[in-house]
Order: sequence, then C-alpha cells, then structure tokens
Amino acid sequence: MAQHWPQHWIVTCDPLVTFRFQAELQASYHPTRGQDARSAILPFEQLVYRSLSPSVQRVLTPYDQRFYLKKMREALFPDWQVPAAAGGAFEDVTKELFRSLKDKRIAAQDFTKACHETKGFSEHFLKLAKLYERYSQKKGILDEEDCLELAIQNLQSPSFKPEGLPSKVLILAYQLSNLQKIFLEALSKRVEIEQLSHAELEKPTQIPSVFETQTLEQEVELMGAHLEKALQAGHPASSLFVFCTRLADYRQELESVLGRAQVPFSFWNSSQENHECVSLLEWHPNTMVFPHMKRVFLCGASFLTLPLALPPSLLSDEEKAYLNQIFQTTVFKTQSDHKEEAKKFLHLLQTRCQKLCITYRQRPAAAFEEFLKEGSLAQSPQISVTEFHSKKLAAVEAPKPKGLRPKGLRPEGLRPKADFLPKIYSIRSLTQYQRCPHGFLIKECLNLHPIKKSGPELTMQEEGEWIHDILYRSFSKALSLEEAVRESVSHLTDRFQKELLEPDQKRITKLLRSFLDEEKRWQAKNRFTPKYFELAFGTYAQKPLELRWKGKSLLLRGKIDRVNVDEKAKEFEIIDYKTGSTVPSAKEVMSGESFQLTLYAIAMEQLFLPGYHSARGFFYRIKDCDMKKGFMCETKEEWQILKDKTLSEVFSLVDQINTFSFPPTPQKCYATCELKNMCEGV
Repeated sequence: MAQHWPQHWIVTCDPLVTFRFQAELQASYHPTRGQDARSAILPFEQLVYRSLSPSVQRVLTPYDQRFYLKKMREALFPDWQVPAAAGGAFEDVTKELFRSLKDKRIAAQDFTKACHETKGFSEHFLKLAKLYERYSQKKGILDEEDCLELAIQNLQSPSFKPEGLPSKVLILAYQLSNLQKIFLEALSKRVEIEQLSHAELEKPTQIPSVFETQTLEQEVELMGAHLEKALQAGHPASSLFVFCTRLADYRQELESVLGRAQVPFSFWNSSQENHECVSLLEWHPNTMVFPHMKRVFLCGASFLTLPLALPPSLLSDEEKAYLNQIFQTTVFKTQSDHKEEAKKFLHLLQTRCQKLCITYRQRPAAAFEEFLKEGSLAQSPQISVTEFHSKKLAAVEAPKPKGLRPKGLRPEGLRPKADFLPKIYSIRSLTQYQRCPHGFLIKECLNLHPIKKSGPELTMQEEGEWIHDILYRSFSKALSLEEAVRESVSHLTDRFQKELLEPDQKRITKLLRSFLDEEKRWQAKNRFTPKYFELAFGTYAQKPLELRWKGKSLLLRGKIDRVNVDEKAKEFEIIDYKTGSTVPSAKEVMSGESFQLTLYAIAMEQLFLPGYHSARGFFYRIKDCDMKKGFMCETKEEWQILKDKTLSEVFSLVDQINTFSFPPTPQKCYATCELKNMCEGV
C-alpha cells in the first residue's frame, strides 16, 4: 500500500528543528486519524529526494564525503603535508570549499584556470584545485549539490511526474543556498511555496539585556538563573529557547547546571522527547524559526561567525575577493561579509522573541560590538567592584545615547532598598551573611562577582564543585556501589581529558576511590539507604521552603547533597558533603548557630517526606573519608527543640539583613574567600 502523505508540508533546514516540530505536532495530533503527524514535517533534503527519480544513485553522507575526500587526496598527493585547518579537520574545510563552488555552479576547469592564472596562490590551494577537478568527475555517487541539480532538472522537465508531492509547502528557514533557491523556484511551478522572510521585519519592540562574564561557567549559571525566574513567572518551558554559538562547548555545562536546577531541557536529538521543555540549539538563522519564542537566551556572543569560514591558511580575504571578482558572484564570503550577516541575524533574533538576554565572555565579537555601538542594544554587563565605581561615575557624566536603557537604572529615581534584597534566600547565602555580612552585600544584593584568575590549577571552589558533580552523577543512577565505583572512575577519566591537568587527574581519582571504598564499608553497617541526591527546592519545579517564626515568614531555597532513608522506621538522615577540612561541630549545630543541616531536614519534612522523622544529620568530609555528626534527635521533642533554636538564629540574621547592616569582618576573614580582593574591610 502506498504511503499516504499529508497535503501540507512543513520543511526545515536543520535536523534539530525538525525533531522539535515533530515532537510538538505529534503531541497535539489525534491518534484516531491513523497517521503519524511527523510525516508532515520533514527536512529539506527529503523534499529534494521526492523530486528525484527512483533510480537515483547512492548519496554521500557527511562522514562518507570526508572519507572519500581523504582517500582521494592520499591517492593524488601521497606526500602532501596538509596545512592545519582552523575550525575543523582538513577534509571538513575542503568539503565546505567545494560546496561553495558547486552551489554557485563554478565548473572545475574554471576554478583551476583562475587559480593557475593568479600569482601568489599557495601550493596548497593549487593542489585543492586539482582535487576539486577530480572530485567533480566522481561517478556512481552523489553529494547534496548533485541531488539538487538533478531535482532541478527533473522539475524543469514537462515529462517528469513526481508522486506524493503536497499541495502546499511552508519552508521554515531564513538562510538558503543558491541551489536551494533555484530548486524552490522550479518546485513552485508545481506546488504552492510559502517562505519566511526577514526583508521587511518590524523594528524591535524590546531592549535586550546584555551581560559580560569571565568564563563559560558564569555564562551558563547566569542563563540558568534567568531560566528559573522565567519558569517561576509562569512561562511555559516550551516557550523558552537557548541558542549557543558553539553548542558543543556549552553542552556539558548546560547538562550539569540545568539538571541540578531540575529545569526540563532537550538538545532535540530525537522527535520522541517531550516538547514541554527548554530547547537548546545551535545559533543559526535556520534554528530561529519558532513562532512562539517568549524568552530567548543567546550564549557566546564572543563568537558570532555563522558558517564554517575557510581559514586564512587556505584562502585569505584578499584572495576570496579576487576570486569573487573573477567569477562575478560571491562564492566565498569574507570576514566583512560574515560580520554583516551576523549583525543582520542578531536583528532577526531580536524581532523574533518577546524578551532577549545575551551573554558574552570578556570581549564581544566584532559583529556584536558594532551592533552595540549602533545603538540597537543596551549593554548591562555583570561587573566587578573594582570596575563598578568608575563605570557609575562615567554613566553620570556621559551623555545618554538615544535608544539605550542600561539595565537596573530607573529614570524616576533611586531604587528602594528592598529591591536589592532577595525574595527567596538561599541557605548558603545566609551562611555567607553569618560569616561575612559585607560579602553578602557584594554577592547577593549587588550581584557582583570577582573576576576568576585564569590558570591551569583548580581553585578550591572549582574542585569542590567538581567533586560534588562527580558524586551526583555516580550516586543518582540505580547502580550498586561496585558499579558506581567503576562508572565514576570512567567518568572522571573522560572529563579530566578536557578540564583537568594530569596531576589533578591522579589526585582526585585516588581521592574518590578512597571515598567510595569507605562509603561501601559504611553502608554495610548502616540501616539507612541512599535515596535522594542533589535534591533542590525553591526552583520552578519545587516550591521554596516556607518558615514561620513569631509572626514572621521567610522563603528559602537550597540543594541537599544527599538523603538516606529508612523506609521501615520512616526516618531519614541528611548528608552534606564537605571538600574542605573544617566543618561545624555538633555543638554548633545543636545550638542553632550552624543551621544548614537542620534547615535541609526541615525542608525534607515539609516538602518531600511528610510523616517521616528527621533522625540525624552528618557532614561527610570527602578528603578525609570521615563522617562528622551534626545533629542526632532520637525523639520528636529533641527535634522540636533543635528546630526552635535554628529558626531563632535564622530569623535573627534576616532581621539584621532587613536593616541593611553589612559590616566587613576582616578579623574573621578566611583564606579561601573569593571576595578578598573586592572587600573594603581588608
């Protein structure tokens, strides 16, 4: 039986966009229609294949094409020492060069002639011309451009009768190649074609927020915080989009940050995923096609070149311009072309969503910098205290550019003090205030962060975050301890190759092996079983902990490292990992002075395990493989006494915060304080 095709097709030019639309349409499709809704959404190449003869020859995949070019190069020039290809393997760059030539229908002999007649072309490029000549003579196999040429010929032939074409096609793409445009022109003689256009876009109605960060990790943390706020404000996860200029670089950090925050997300590698999630996509004009983008985040505005550019070692901008002049068309885009294109699509992104947030690291890309100077965006970077005073003075003295509204400045006057205080306090921030009120002011109220020193060595904070992440990944899966040991070592090895130096690899691998061995011995004699890991509250997915004390109320958020449960006794214990050598004493915990463990236990009782008793809490010193008791309450009466002492301490701290009491405490300053160079009291 012939397949029944829908009469209207939606065609995309990016596979991840295809999967995203297929998942959304399939979720709303009625199953009794007897048809998979995903057949109505297909990639551009499938539209091309429908216009080819059934006897079409084999089509090269990208991997096949790279392998084919490599074998051809080795056969033609066995001693050729190929130049380093910036941005990809040499075959990848060669493939893109050949695609540019074929897309503009530049014959191999014309390209070879132009190269040989031009003085100054490198020997490498002359060899590439020979390679292109041989590649154009391939038989029995086709590449994407060959398929487009054949499809165009078929559609232009009156005798060609394709089967299964729809009555109407919507092309969801803002950037099409020359051959794709010619193909659609030929197809429009048989099918109604509707395309997106950015030629007459309206002026932006919103001013994006722009943030400067020092590291990729800061970019992702900042973006994650904005996502959580958007979800808490009631925006559907499916209306939130994150575009990254180099998604592969961000992927691991995105998985870690969003996973811990319990934000539903997808990279859209399959159409089987739930579309009710945040979409993470590569920044490209053909991924910015969704009609319902309410909040959009663009990460990596330090790198805005859209396609893979030919590295200067193969073809300089002067050589590109010269060849374009010879062929009387733009075959190869120069850096100036890429910059103007990036600016155009920044404007496109700005008009496609209701709210845009853009981040860059240290220095924006040239295209983005020009875009800022032209007054299209308002720059509001996250800055350090050392920059803060001078920038504030400059803002007062300098004339205000039209159209720019720096984030955080209110033309009607000064902001009320209450605007600077958190609406939901993190438990760690209260610990920060207890230790150093001035540090709380810097981080939590002014939202200022120190510039991290670059270098090969891990800071203590980075090492602690890394160990926590490893333990979360190891324990959160349904694995025996033996399996968790093997997987953690394997996981560490993979991550160390990218992020850690050899000495750190050996040291932390040894550390975690010892920790897991001790964990195995401890679990053998413990009646509690590990059940919850990195359990967050106060996110969009889980309401905050609400505390009440003597007519006052307080909202808290936090993340519990681990909770072990005794289901039979309906009791649980709190485990807080510590990577440093100093931990609070049991006396400090039982007096309420150290409140982190107790607040975690209260959160478990109220939010996750109502009806269960909080039996005890421990600090687990990972480096010493040592468990230190925090609290132990055998009866409900003992537990109530501990809660009362803790709530008294916490609300006392909040009362001090509400009076804006933020004195520096140089006499208590600790060596690992990351704010040491920013603090007025030091």
